[in-house]
Amino acid sequence: LDGLRWSSVLLEDGEAHKSFANVGRALEALAALGATRDACVIALGGGVVGDLAGYSAACWMRGIDFVQMPTTQPPSAITQAPVSVAASTSACGW
Repeated sequence: LDGLRWSSVLLEDGEAHKSFANVGRALEALAALGATRDACVIALGGGVVGDLAGYSAACWMRGIDFVQMPTTQPPSAITQAPVSVAASTSACGW
């Protein structure tokens, strides 16, 4: 990460932490970096982290890159990840 400007937002686990207060923390971090469309939001964690990071990226700026790196095991080998990612990161997804 040498030469790159970056920031991190740490979250506690659990649905209770999927909140607008934590979205605000993510948006404040993006603002402090002066993030533009060439920035990338990376979600490293479970569903709450992915939902919150994707929603925050979408609220911050249209076209900003979003990468989800889930750390939770899907319930089966055949999942509908693209559907769940699209639904949970839309403006009405949660």
